[in-house]
Amino acid sequence: MYKHYASPWFIGLALAMLIAAVSLNTKKFGKVGDWEDIYYIYLESKRIAEGENPYERVLAGNMRDNDKYATYFPLLYTLGSGIIVLGAESFVAYQQVWQVISVLCLLAIGFLVYHTLASLGYYLLGFFAVAFVLFNRWTLYVSGVAQIDFIAMLPLLLSLLWLRKNFVIALMLFGLSLAVKQIAIFLTPLYMVWAWQVYGQRLWALRGLVYAAAIPLLVSLPFMIWNLKGFIYSVFFSATRNPSTHIGADSMDVVMHMAGLAAKLPMLGMMGLVFVLAYTKKLGPMLATAFVFILFIDFNSVLFRQYFVWALPFLALAVADFKPRSLNFYPQDQQ
Repeated sequence: MYKHYASPWFIGLALAMLIAAVSLNTKKFGKVGDWEDIYYIYLESKRIAEGENPYERVLAGNMRDNDKYATYFPLLYTLGSGIIVLGAESFVAYQQVWQVISVLCLLAIGFLVYHTLASLGYYLLGFFAVAFVLFNRWTLYVSGVAQIDFIAMLPLLLSLLWLRKNFVIALMLFGLSLAVKQIAIFLTPLYMVWAWQVYGQRLWALRGLVYAAAIPLLVSLPFMIWNLKGFIYSVFFSATRNPSTHIGADSMDVVMHMAGLAAKLPMLGMMGLVFVLAYTKKLGPMLATAFVFILFIDFNSVLFRQYFVWALPFLALAVADFKPRSLNFYPQDQQ
């Protein structure tokens, strides 16, 4: 395996892809406008640096109309406030720091995708998958607007790759992904199913929740003490907000004139079928994860362009679920 990495053809192709990936994904380095989400993350980070609670603004709203509230868990904003305190006070400097981190995370995702497929003997498919993940229009869009999705996707991918090695670490990495951006929250039932299958105990499904919630809870606790109502309303705003989309394609609930939490039922119902298939071992972890994100993209009433990248690396790795001695884990007891 490692001889493969040292071969001249691999080094040459890898360097070419690395240069192309860095070049294409840094086209707008430091040039993102103040209408993008990263600017509002900057504002929330600045509020924390100035001693203000970013989660209090939502209390003046109606839980339907979006006024760019702080809807993420506090890890991102807290780290951002540290970046500001350390000297990146302007928006341009702030976004540049996050853009560097984001591109590094994207490259790490690309490496993990290739390494995983190459370790199973899929060398050519590995290069295809890396090109698919690094150069598609949605990845370039996320890099172009300095979104932070890759920073949350990397620990999630690591979590899935650690399922066979150490399930507790896998759960903690899942929690780290949620602490950055909670798009992967819909995978929680999958992790409960896997915990049950790994340990053969119903109690472990609940213990798994504790491990997964540890990091988000730890970073959120100061803000929950500061203003519990504001924190809860901000985090749950995404579930009650009015439908919105970047691409003009209405979801099923919008067409049926459903609103509020009821509007989530079609999506959650479809995801429930994925959870059942995972429980009956008809779906491996990568394909199940890809399906959950595809359902989120296709059925959620709110759809932004950055959501599309979440399915890509897991879809690229889904083939590994079907190869003997691969990622289709269902491992032995790891206690």
